[in-house]
Amino acid sequence: MKAFPYDPMFNPCHNGMDLRDYYASKAISISYQMWKEYYFSIENDSTTKNSSFQIDEQYPTLIAKTAYELADAMMEARK
Repeated sequence: MKAFPYDPMFNPCHNGMDLRDYYASKAISISYQMWKEYYFSIENDSTTKNSSFQIDEQYPTLIAKTAYELADAMMEARK
């Protein structure tokens, strides 16, 4: 299902955005906050608590996967 259907008059090179991708784009900020809070909850020493959030190599993938998991849940709720 498309969130923004194909419109050849508006943009002939774009075939529309999937609704799942649209939902994931809306969920990405929530996903980021979830992983940021998780990061700080597992690190209890004062050096981590006082430092700014550092994303190591695994976090971008986890954030994206979580956003799509939330999108899939939204798609399921629509049924």
